Amino acid sequence: MIARLIVTDLVAGWRTWLGAFVVLVLSGVVALVCAGDVSTASAMGDTEQAAALANHAKIYAGMNAPVVIGGVAVLVGFVVRSQRTRHALWQFAGLTPRLVAAVVLGQVATVALLTLGVAALVVVPFLDLLLNGLSGPVRSDPDVALVTVTLAPGPVAVAALVHIGTAVVSAAVAARRAARTPALHAVRAPADETTRPGVARLVVALLLGLGATAMYAAYLLGDQGLSSMFAIVFVAAAACAAPWLVAPLLRAWTALVPARSRTTWFLARRAALHSVSRSQASVTLVTVAAALGAFTGSIGLWNDPRMFFQGLALFGVPVAVVLVTAVMTVFMTAPERRRETAALVVAGVTWRSAALAAGLEGLISVVTAGVLALVLALPSTVSPFVGQVPLDAVRPLPWVLLIGAVLLVSASVAPVLTARRHTLVAELRVPA
Repeated sequence: MIARLIVTDLVAGWRTWLGAFVVLVLSGVVALVCAGDVSTASAMGDTEQAAALANHAKIYAGMNAPVVIGGVAVLVGFVVRSQRTRHALWQFAGLTPRLVAAVVLGQVATVALLTLGVAALVVVPFLDLLLNGLSGPVRSDPDVALVTVTLAPGPVAVAALVHIGTAVVSAAVAARRAARTPALHAVRAPADETTRPGVARLVVALLLGLGATAMYAAYLLGDQGLSSMFAIVFVAAAACAAPWLVAPLLRAWTALVPARSRTTWFLARRAALHSVSRSQASVTLVTVAAALGAFTGSIGLWNDPRMFFQGLALFGVPVAVVLVTAVMTVFMTAPERRRETAALVVAGVTWRSAALAAGLEGLISVVTAGVLALVLALPSTVSPFVGQVPLDAVRPLPWVLLIGAVLLVSASVAPVLTARRHTLVAELRVPA
Protein backbone atom coordinates (compact mmCIF):
# COMPACT_ATOMS: atom_id res chain seq x y z
CA MET A 1 0.00 0.00 0.00
CA ILE A 2 2.81 2.40 0.90
CA ALA A 3 4.60 1.84 -2.40
CA ARG A 4 1.39 2.42 -4.32
CA LEU A 5 0.71 5.63 -2.39
CA ILE A 6 4.24 6.88 -3.11
CA VAL A 7 3.93 6.32 -6.86
CA THR A 8 0.35 7.54 -7.32
CA ASP A 9 0.93 10.67 -5.24
CA LEU A 10 4.09 11.52 -7.19
CA VAL A 11 2.26 11.11 -10.50
CA ALA A 12 -0.68 13.21 -9.33
CA GLY A 13 1.52 15.99 -7.92
CA TRP A 14 4.35 15.98 -10.44
CA ARG A 15 4.22 19.78 -10.77
CA THR A 16 4.84 20.09 -7.04
CA TRP A 17 7.97 17.92 -7.28
CA LEU A 18 9.30 19.54 -10.46
CA GLY A 19 11.78 21.85 -8.69
CA ALA A 20 13.27 19.06 -6.59
CA PHE A 21 13.49 16.95 -9.76
CA VAL A 22 15.56 19.57 -11.60
CA VAL A 23 17.96 20.10 -8.69
CA LEU A 24 18.38 16.35 -8.19
CA VAL A 25 19.21 15.93 -11.88
CA LEU A 26 22.08 18.39 -11.39
CA SER A 27 23.07 16.46 -8.27
CA GLY A 28 23.12 13.26 -10.31
CA VAL A 29 25.37 14.89 -12.90
CA VAL A 30 27.84 15.84 -10.17
CA ALA A 31 27.77 12.32 -8.69
CA LEU A 32 28.37 10.65 -12.07
CA VAL A 33 31.20 13.03 -12.99
CA CYS A 34 32.91 12.15 -9.71
CA ALA A 35 32.32 8.45 -10.42
CA GLY A 36 33.90 8.96 -13.84
CA ASP A 37 36.94 10.58 -12.22
CA VAL A 38 37.41 7.66 -9.83
CA SER A 39 36.74 5.01 -12.50
CA THR A 40 39.15 6.60 -14.97
CA ALA A 41 41.82 7.08 -12.29
CA SER A 42 41.57 3.38 -11.35
CA ALA A 43 42.02 2.31 -14.98
CA MET A 44 45.07 4.53 -15.63
CA GLY A 45 48.68 3.45 -15.36
CA ASP A 46 49.97 6.97 -14.83
CA THR A 47 49.88 7.45 -11.04
CA GLU A 48 50.34 11.23 -11.31
CA GLN A 49 47.37 11.64 -13.64
CA ALA A 50 45.32 9.24 -11.53
CA ALA A 51 46.06 11.27 -8.39
CA ALA A 52 45.04 14.46 -10.23
CA LEU A 53 41.68 12.94 -11.21
CA ALA A 54 41.04 11.75 -7.66
CA ASN A 55 41.89 15.25 -6.42
CA HIS A 56 39.45 16.76 -8.91
CA ALA A 57 36.70 14.42 -7.69
CA LYS A 58 37.24 15.67 -4.13
CA ILE A 59 37.24 19.35 -5.16
CA TYR A 60 34.19 18.97 -7.40
CA ALA A 61 32.22 17.06 -4.77
CA GLY A 62 33.28 19.44 -2.00
CA MET A 63 32.10 22.51 -3.93
CA ASN A 64 28.78 21.01 -4.99
CA ALA A 65 27.66 18.86 -2.05
CA PRO A 66 26.74 21.66 0.41
CA VAL A 67 24.85 23.61 -2.27
CA VAL A 68 22.96 20.55 -3.53
CA ILE A 69 22.03 19.50 0.01
CA GLY A 70 20.80 23.01 0.78
CA GLY A 71 18.84 23.26 -2.47
CA VAL A 72 17.15 19.90 -2.01
CA ALA A 73 16.35 20.66 1.64
CA VAL A 74 14.74 24.00 0.71
CA LEU A 75 12.66 22.56 -2.11
CA VAL A 76 11.57 19.46 -0.23
CA GLY A 77 10.58 21.70 2.68
CA PHE A 78 8.41 23.73 0.29
CA VAL A 79 6.89 20.57 -1.16
CA VAL A 80 6.03 19.18 2.26
CA ARG A 81 4.52 22.46 3.51
CA SER A 82 2.45 22.81 0.34
CA GLN A 83 0.94 19.33 0.92
CA ARG A 84 -0.06 19.78 4.55
CA THR A 85 -3.74 19.17 3.80
CA ARG A 86 -2.93 16.02 1.83
CA HIS A 87 -0.78 14.66 4.66
CA ALA A 88 -3.60 15.37 7.08
CA LEU A 89 -6.01 13.40 4.90
CA TRP A 90 -3.55 10.49 4.95
CA GLN A 91 -3.71 10.50 8.73
CA PHE A 92 -7.51 10.60 8.61
CA ALA A 93 -7.32 7.60 6.25
CA GLY A 94 -5.39 5.61 8.85
CA LEU A 95 -1.71 6.37 8.26
CA THR A 96 0.28 6.93 11.43
CA PRO A 97 2.66 9.90 11.68
CA ARG A 98 5.58 7.49 11.28
CA LEU A 99 4.10 6.18 8.02
CA VAL A 100 3.57 9.73 6.75
CA ALA A 101 7.27 10.42 7.31
CA ALA A 102 8.14 7.13 5.60
CA VAL A 103 6.03 8.05 2.54
CA VAL A 104 7.71 11.48 2.25
CA LEU A 105 11.17 9.89 2.44
CA GLY A 106 10.10 7.23 -0.02
CA GLN A 107 8.94 9.86 -2.47
CA VAL A 108 12.27 11.70 -2.22
CA ALA A 109 14.20 8.45 -2.73
CA THR A 110 12.06 7.59 -5.77
CA VAL A 111 12.60 11.01 -7.32
CA ALA A 112 16.34 10.73 -6.62
CA LEU A 113 16.49 7.36 -8.37
CA LEU A 114 14.63 8.69 -11.42
CA THR A 115 16.86 11.75 -11.63
CA LEU A 116 19.97 9.60 -11.51
CA GLY A 117 18.73 7.86 -14.66
CA VAL A 118 18.09 11.19 -16.37
CA ALA A 119 21.54 12.41 -15.31
CA ALA A 120 23.09 9.28 -16.79
CA LEU A 121 21.44 10.04 -20.13
CA VAL A 122 23.04 13.49 -19.99
CA VAL A 123 26.50 12.51 -18.75
CA VAL A 124 27.35 9.23 -20.49
CA PRO A 125 27.35 10.54 -24.11
CA PHE A 126 29.62 13.46 -23.12
CA LEU A 127 31.74 11.75 -20.46
CA ASP A 128 34.97 12.03 -22.48
CA LEU A 129 34.47 15.74 -23.10
CA LEU A 130 33.42 16.43 -19.51
CA LEU A 131 36.31 14.66 -17.80
CA ASN A 132 38.95 16.11 -20.11
CA GLY A 133 37.59 19.63 -19.73
CA LEU A 134 36.79 19.58 -16.03
CA SER A 135 39.98 17.91 -14.81
CA GLY A 136 42.28 20.00 -17.03
CA PRO A 137 43.29 22.58 -14.38
CA VAL A 138 44.42 19.92 -11.88
CA ARG A 139 46.32 17.71 -14.33
CA SER A 140 50.02 18.24 -14.99
CA ASP A 141 49.47 18.48 -18.75
CA PRO A 142 45.88 19.53 -19.52
CA ASP A 143 46.55 19.61 -23.26
CA VAL A 144 47.11 15.84 -23.37
CA ALA A 145 43.77 14.04 -23.58
CA LEU A 146 42.95 11.23 -21.17
CA VAL A 147 43.61 7.88 -22.81
CA THR A 148 40.94 5.93 -20.94
CA VAL A 149 37.60 7.40 -19.88
CA THR A 150 35.20 4.96 -18.26
CA LEU A 151 32.42 4.45 -15.74
CA ALA A 152 33.03 1.36 -13.60
CA PRO A 153 30.13 -0.39 -11.80
CA GLY A 154 31.70 0.04 -8.35
CA PRO A 155 32.14 3.84 -8.39
CA VAL A 156 28.76 4.24 -10.09
CA ALA A 157 27.09 2.22 -7.31
CA VAL A 158 28.80 4.36 -4.67
CA ALA A 159 27.77 7.54 -6.52
CA ALA A 160 24.16 6.31 -6.67
CA LEU A 161 24.12 5.55 -2.94
CA VAL A 162 25.60 8.95 -2.13
CA HIS A 163 23.16 10.71 -4.48
CA ILE A 164 20.06 8.99 -3.09
CA GLY A 165 21.34 9.11 0.49
CA THR A 166 22.04 12.84 0.25
CA ALA A 167 18.51 13.48 -0.97
CA VAL A 168 16.93 11.35 1.76
CA VAL A 169 19.06 12.83 4.56
CA SER A 170 18.40 16.40 3.40
CA ALA A 171 14.66 15.61 3.43
CA ALA A 172 14.70 14.13 6.93
CA VAL A 173 13.79 17.40 8.66
CA ALA A 174 10.84 18.02 6.34
CA ALA A 175 9.63 14.44 6.76
CA ARG A 176 9.83 14.68 10.54
CA ARG A 177 7.93 17.98 10.43
CA ALA A 178 5.21 16.38 8.29
CA ALA A 179 4.89 13.51 10.76
CA ARG A 180 4.66 15.78 13.82
CA THR A 181 1.96 18.05 12.41
CA PRO A 182 -1.43 17.22 14.01
CA ALA A 183 -3.93 16.18 11.37
CA LEU A 184 -6.68 18.63 12.36
CA HIS A 185 -4.19 21.51 12.65
CA ALA A 186 -2.84 20.80 9.17
CA VAL A 187 -6.29 20.92 7.64
CA ARG A 188 -7.18 24.20 9.31
CA ALA A 189 -3.78 25.93 8.95
CA PRO A 190 -3.31 28.43 6.12
CA ALA A 191 -1.24 27.30 3.17
CA ASP A 192 1.45 29.89 3.77
CA GLU A 193 1.96 29.13 7.46
CA THR A 194 5.62 29.70 8.27
CA THR A 195 7.98 27.72 10.43
CA ARG A 196 9.94 29.73 12.94
CA PRO A 197 13.68 29.02 13.08
CA GLY A 198 14.77 27.09 16.12
CA VAL A 199 17.52 27.66 18.66
CA ALA A 200 19.72 25.08 16.95
CA ARG A 201 19.78 27.15 13.75
CA LEU A 202 20.70 30.27 15.69
CA VAL A 203 23.53 28.43 17.45
CA VAL A 204 24.86 27.06 14.14
CA ALA A 205 24.69 30.54 12.57
CA LEU A 206 26.62 32.05 15.47
CA LEU A 207 29.25 29.31 15.41
CA LEU A 208 29.73 29.68 11.66
CA GLY A 209 29.97 33.45 12.01
CA LEU A 210 32.60 33.15 14.75
CA GLY A 211 34.47 30.53 12.75
CA ALA A 212 34.46 32.68 9.61
CA THR A 213 35.68 35.69 11.60
CA ALA A 214 38.50 33.64 13.13
CA MET A 215 39.50 32.31 9.69
CA TYR A 216 39.52 35.83 8.26
CA ALA A 217 41.66 37.07 11.16
CA ALA A 218 44.13 34.24 10.54
CA TYR A 219 44.18 35.09 6.84
CA LEU A 220 44.94 38.74 7.60
CA LEU A 221 47.82 37.57 9.80
CA GLY A 222 49.38 35.75 6.84
CA ASP A 223 47.94 32.25 6.87
CA GLN A 224 47.33 31.06 3.29
CA GLY A 225 46.00 27.60 4.12
CA LEU A 226 42.47 26.62 5.11
CA SER A 227 41.77 30.12 6.41
CA SER A 228 41.72 31.40 2.81
CA MET A 229 38.30 29.72 2.50
CA PHE A 230 36.79 32.23 4.93
CA ALA A 231 34.42 33.56 2.23
CA ILE A 232 32.63 30.21 1.92
CA VAL A 233 32.11 30.01 5.69
CA PHE A 234 30.76 33.58 5.72
CA VAL A 235 28.25 32.52 3.04
CA ALA A 236 27.17 29.51 5.10
CA ALA A 237 26.75 31.71 8.19
CA ALA A 238 24.64 34.24 6.26
CA ALA A 239 22.44 31.45 4.86
CA CYS A 240 21.80 30.10 8.38
CA ALA A 241 21.11 33.59 9.73
CA ALA A 242 18.74 34.52 6.87
CA PRO A 243 15.56 34.44 9.02
CA TRP A 244 17.03 37.23 11.15
CA LEU A 245 18.66 39.20 8.31
CA VAL A 246 16.34 39.26 5.30
CA ALA A 247 13.20 40.87 6.77
CA PRO A 248 14.93 43.83 8.54
CA LEU A 249 17.13 44.54 5.51
CA LEU A 250 14.20 44.35 3.07
CA ARG A 251 12.09 46.62 5.26
CA ALA A 252 14.93 49.11 5.74
CA TRP A 253 16.03 49.71 2.17
CA THR A 254 12.53 49.68 0.65
CA ALA A 255 11.52 52.36 3.19
CA LEU A 256 14.06 54.71 1.56
CA VAL A 257 11.83 54.98 -1.53
CA PRO A 258 9.51 58.01 -1.06
CA ALA A 259 5.96 57.23 0.04
CA ARG A 260 4.54 59.26 -2.84
CA SER A 261 5.80 56.69 -5.34
CA ARG A 262 3.58 54.81 -7.73
CA THR A 263 0.83 52.45 -6.59
CA THR A 264 2.69 49.53 -8.14
CA TRP A 265 5.68 50.10 -5.86
CA PHE A 266 3.37 50.29 -2.82
CA LEU A 267 1.75 46.99 -3.80
CA ALA A 268 5.12 45.34 -4.47
CA ARG A 269 6.62 46.47 -1.16
CA ARG A 270 3.58 45.47 0.88
CA ALA A 271 3.47 42.08 -0.85
CA ALA A 272 7.18 41.53 -0.21
CA LEU A 273 6.83 42.46 3.47
CA HIS A 274 3.62 40.48 3.94
CA SER A 275 5.13 37.34 2.40
CA VAL A 276 8.68 37.86 3.64
CA SER A 277 8.80 34.24 4.75
CA ARG A 278 7.89 33.26 1.19
CA SER A 279 10.50 35.53 -0.38
CA GLN A 280 13.13 34.77 2.24
CA ALA A 281 14.12 31.52 0.55
CA SER A 282 14.59 33.13 -2.87
CA VAL A 283 16.53 36.08 -1.36
CA THR A 284 18.82 33.71 0.53
CA LEU A 285 19.44 31.50 -2.49
CA VAL A 286 20.23 34.39 -4.85
CA THR A 287 22.55 35.77 -2.15
CA VAL A 288 24.39 32.45 -2.02
CA ALA A 289 24.66 32.35 -5.82
CA ALA A 290 26.02 35.91 -5.99
CA ALA A 291 28.42 35.29 -3.08
CA LEU A 292 29.74 32.16 -4.78
CA GLY A 293 30.30 34.25 -7.89
CA ALA A 294 32.17 36.82 -5.79
CA PHE A 295 34.38 34.06 -4.40
CA THR A 296 35.29 32.87 -7.90
CA GLY A 297 36.22 36.44 -8.79
CA SER A 298 38.31 36.89 -5.65
CA ILE A 299 40.54 33.94 -6.60
CA GLY A 300 41.01 35.34 -10.11
CA LEU A 301 39.12 32.61 -11.94
CA TRP A 302 37.80 35.00 -14.60
CA ASN A 303 41.06 36.89 -15.23
CA ASP A 304 42.35 34.36 -17.74
CA PRO A 305 40.05 33.64 -20.74
CA ARG A 306 41.50 30.11 -20.92
CA MET A 307 40.03 29.38 -17.47
CA PHE A 308 36.52 30.48 -18.43
CA PHE A 309 35.24 26.99 -19.29
CA GLN A 310 36.82 25.46 -16.19
CA GLY A 311 35.29 28.21 -14.07
CA LEU A 312 31.84 27.57 -15.44
CA ALA A 313 32.30 23.83 -15.01
CA LEU A 314 33.51 24.07 -11.41
CA PHE A 315 31.17 26.76 -10.11
CA GLY A 316 28.45 26.70 -12.76
CA VAL A 317 26.59 23.76 -11.25
CA PRO A 318 26.44 25.20 -7.70
CA VAL A 319 25.27 28.57 -9.03
CA ALA A 320 22.76 26.86 -11.33
CA VAL A 321 21.43 24.76 -8.43
CA VAL A 322 20.97 27.86 -6.29
CA LEU A 323 19.28 29.92 -9.01
CA VAL A 324 17.00 27.08 -10.09
CA THR A 325 16.04 26.49 -6.46
CA ALA A 326 15.29 30.19 -6.00
CA VAL A 327 13.08 30.26 -9.09
CA MET A 328 11.29 27.09 -8.06
CA THR A 329 10.46 28.54 -4.64
CA VAL A 330 8.62 31.30 -6.52
CA PHE A 331 7.10 28.92 -9.09
CA MET A 332 5.70 26.63 -6.39
CA THR A 333 3.73 29.51 -4.87
CA ALA A 334 1.99 30.25 -8.19
CA PRO A 335 -1.52 29.19 -7.04
CA GLU A 336 -1.34 31.51 -4.04
CA ARG A 337 -0.05 34.35 -6.23
CA ARG A 338 -2.90 33.82 -8.70
CA ARG A 339 -5.47 34.13 -5.91
CA GLU A 340 -3.76 37.27 -4.61
CA THR A 341 -3.79 38.82 -8.09
CA ALA A 342 -7.47 38.05 -8.58
CA ALA A 343 -8.27 39.63 -5.21
CA LEU A 344 -6.32 42.78 -6.18
CA VAL A 345 -8.20 43.04 -9.49
CA VAL A 346 -11.52 42.66 -7.67
CA ALA A 347 -10.41 45.50 -5.38
CA GLY A 348 -9.86 47.76 -8.41
CA VAL A 349 -6.23 47.20 -9.41
CA THR A 350 -5.65 46.85 -13.15
CA TRP A 351 -4.01 43.77 -14.61
CA ARG A 352 -1.12 45.93 -15.82
CA SER A 353 -0.50 47.30 -12.33
CA ALA A 354 -0.69 43.79 -10.86
CA ALA A 355 1.89 42.53 -13.35
CA LEU A 356 4.22 45.48 -12.70
CA ALA A 357 3.87 44.98 -8.94
CA ALA A 358 4.74 41.29 -9.29
CA GLY A 359 7.80 42.17 -11.34
CA LEU A 360 8.87 44.78 -8.80
CA GLU A 361 8.44 42.23 -6.02
CA GLY A 362 10.91 39.98 -7.82
CA LEU A 363 13.33 42.89 -8.20
CA ILE A 364 13.00 43.70 -4.50
CA SER A 365 14.19 40.18 -3.70
CA VAL A 366 17.15 40.50 -6.09
CA VAL A 367 18.22 43.91 -4.73
CA THR A 368 18.01 42.59 -1.16
CA ALA A 369 20.14 39.62 -2.18
CA GLY A 370 22.60 41.96 -3.90
CA VAL A 371 23.08 44.04 -0.75
CA LEU A 372 23.75 40.93 1.32
CA ALA A 373 26.12 39.51 -1.31
CA LEU A 374 28.03 42.79 -1.47
CA VAL A 375 28.48 42.72 2.31
CA LEU A 376 29.75 39.13 2.07
CA ALA A 377 32.21 40.17 -0.65
CA LEU A 378 33.65 43.07 1.36
CA PRO A 379 36.28 41.02 3.27
CA SER A 380 37.79 39.86 -0.04
CA THR A 381 37.86 43.41 -1.39
CA VAL A 382 39.48 44.82 1.76
CA SER A 383 42.26 42.24 1.64
CA PRO A 384 42.40 40.57 -1.81
CA PHE A 385 44.31 37.39 -2.49
CA VAL A 386 47.88 37.55 -3.74
CA GLY A 387 47.98 38.75 -7.33
CA GLN A 388 44.37 39.97 -7.30
CA VAL A 389 42.86 43.45 -7.07
CA PRO A 390 39.93 44.49 -4.83
CA LEU A 391 37.44 44.75 -7.69
CA ASP A 392 37.95 41.11 -8.71
CA ALA A 393 35.57 39.97 -5.97
CA VAL A 394 32.68 42.20 -7.03
CA ARG A 395 33.13 41.84 -10.80
CA PRO A 396 30.90 38.69 -11.13
CA LEU A 397 28.13 40.12 -8.92
CA PRO A 398 26.25 42.12 -11.60
CA TRP A 399 26.13 39.13 -13.95
CA VAL A 400 24.80 36.68 -11.36
CA LEU A 401 22.27 39.23 -10.10
CA LEU A 402 21.18 40.02 -13.66
CA ILE A 403 20.49 36.34 -14.32
CA GLY A 404 18.71 36.07 -10.98
CA ALA A 405 16.60 39.15 -11.78
CA VAL A 406 15.50 37.78 -15.15
CA LEU A 407 14.55 34.43 -13.64
CA LEU A 408 12.78 35.76 -10.54
CA VAL A 409 10.89 38.51 -12.35
CA SER A 410 9.73 36.03 -14.99
CA ALA A 411 8.62 33.55 -12.32
CA SER A 412 6.80 36.32 -10.39
CA VAL A 413 4.96 37.75 -13.40
CA ALA A 414 3.97 34.39 -14.90
CA PRO A 415 1.13 33.70 -12.38
CA VAL A 416 -0.36 37.13 -13.12
CA LEU A 417 -0.37 36.44 -16.86
CA THR A 418 -1.89 33.02 -16.22
CA ALA A 419 -4.61 34.46 -13.98
CA ARG A 420 -5.51 37.04 -16.62
CA ARG A 421 -6.48 34.29 -19.07
CA HIS A 422 -9.18 32.97 -16.71
CA THR A 423 -12.22 34.38 -14.98
CA LEU A 424 -11.83 36.06 -11.61
CA VAL A 425 -14.22 33.58 -9.98
CA ALA A 426 -12.09 30.67 -11.17
CA GLU A 427 -8.87 32.30 -9.98
CA LEU A 428 -10.25 33.09 -6.53
CA ARG A 429 -10.99 29.37 -6.18
CA VAL A 430 -7.57 28.13 -7.34
CA PRO A 431 -6.58 25.28 -4.99
CA ALA A 432 -3.39 25.52 -2.97
